[in-house]
Amino acid sequence: MRILKGQGSLIISVIVMSLFVLIVLPTTMYLIIRTPYSNLSFVPEIRSEFVELVSYTIKDINATVFVDRNNVITLAIANYGTSEINVINLFYRLLYPNGTTVMLREETNITVRPNSATSYQSYEILRYCEVSCRLVSIMLLTDKGTTITPRMYSEEFLEELMVSQEVALVKMHAYLPLPYYDPSSIRDTLSRSGFKILDASLLEIPRQGVNVRGIKGVRTGAYYLYEEYVNVDSISVTNAPVGNLYLGYNPKDVKKYDIMFSWNRASSDVILVISGQSVNLGSVCSNGYRVKIVGFKNATRYIIRFSNGVEITSPSPDPAKYSYLTSRQGVRISFTGSAERVRIYCRSSNLNYETSYEPYMLLTKFNADAPGASILFVTEDVYYGFATSRNDAYSSGKILQDYSTVPLVLIYNSSTTTITNSKYLGVILVVNYRFHDNEGNDFYGVSSDRVIFEVGLVDSEGNVLSSRTFTFKELTRYEDTYPPRAQAQSASIFIPLPRPESSGETKAYYPFIKIQEPYGGSGNLDDLDIMLLIEGLGVILVS
Repeated sequence: MRILKGQGSLIISVIVMSLFVLIVLPTTMYLIIRTPYSNLSFVPEIRSEFVELVSYTIKDINATVFVDRNNVITLAIANYGTSEINVINLFYRLLYPNGTTVMLREETNITVRPNSATSYQSYEILRYCEVSCRLVSIMLLTDKGTTITPRMYSEEFLEELMVSQEVALVKMHAYLPLPYYDPSSIRDTLSRSGFKILDASLLEIPRQGVNVRGIKGVRTGAYYLYEEYVNVDSISVTNAPVGNLYLGYNPKDVKKYDIMFSWNRASSDVILVISGQSVNLGSVCSNGYRVKIVGFKNATRYIIRFSNGVEITSPSPDPAKYSYLTSRQGVRISFTGSAERVRIYCRSSNLNYETSYEPYMLLTKFNADAPGASILFVTEDVYYGFATSRNDAYSSGKILQDYSTVPLVLIYNSSTTTITNSKYLGVILVVNYRFHDNEGNDFYGVSSDRVIFEVGLVDSEGNVLSSRTFTFKELTRYEDTYPPRAQAQSASIFIPLPRPESSGETKAYYPFIKIQEPYGGSGNLDDLDIMLLIEGLGVILVS
């Protein structure tokens, strides 16, 4: 079986959770995602003590450990007994390439209630030896002095297992990438791909004077559509300054590309030539602008050329790669070709104006082999800052900070598969994502931790059954503001469905994803902007 590039982490996450479900899942179990406080310390290398600890283990406990290539540890524990289990230490035996072994102890506070399960993720081995060592064994110690020896799986083992099978271990229903694509409408693309938009006005195209028309979603000097061009036979720009540039493959034709870029200062040399007509962006959008070019076909050997001579001939898998081009690196961009559609958005001078999510979103793909578009949401525009300075501001230019006033909620209503508690015991939601922000001090640049996006299940009345939130503090660990890097991440969330005999009724449930930019501070704190790519969303049905 061929595994497409870019889908590996999604497949591995699916298999790990599937093994856990198949091995340790009782009908009544539930999974609590938590990350307790922990710290790591070295312990004496005395093998006899280690063996003696392992010799006394707990019954009625199943534990599974997954070790990825970066030495990130994911532990799942199921407690079938009648007493609460408290894990206070994790013991790791590590092997170095020269044959040296060392045992490490990580202090934890993991509680597993009776007839339940808990998962725990540890980054401590990655922090101490990165990938220069290999985990060969692990043991859990409880506050009662008893031990648990979990099953252990490596990422390499699971990949070999998948490749060796004629069919997948479980069937996954993929909702992202999107199966349908309409370049004229983000709202229609999502709707016709099976997503119900809880408030469809949040994806309305904002025309000039948006505040009068009642559009909502994003605030602070909001963008509105200045002009739209369709079936553009020629488009070019020469040596133009830009803040952030995003480049992806067009979902319908990978020989064409999707481009989005922004800038914040009036400048007479920002000339976009569209079908022979010159548009001075600095003049028509004196408070800043954002440009989307969909279905771009380059007329040169390169897609985009930088003023330092660098030529881009294909999109990067990391959408954040071309951030802060002129504002930090001093480079400008040039390109020439044709396009299916061009939209120019100007920024209002009124900081109280509100706009929709549409100017901030691009449905494109950063992996040419992906079957459809992913969702890119970007409020970053030009530059980064720190806890002592303003973000998304450059020199004496305008500040282009944005924040959500209402979250964007997408609910998937499958036309082929209905998730009911009479047919399924639970579901596993698998999400692939990348994140970037313009806060150079990361978590120290905000006053509080806030939710960026959320994935879960909702019933037909709109009640959330269970969900997993992804906060700024968690997401910012896997990105670098500068040099810009958004690391690919994947998460799996198991949600059991309440049985009809216990809930009293048969109910249908629907996967949802909620997106927002929650930081709207007016000073040096809480003034960050973000980039979020939801690259994949899948559901495994457990029956």
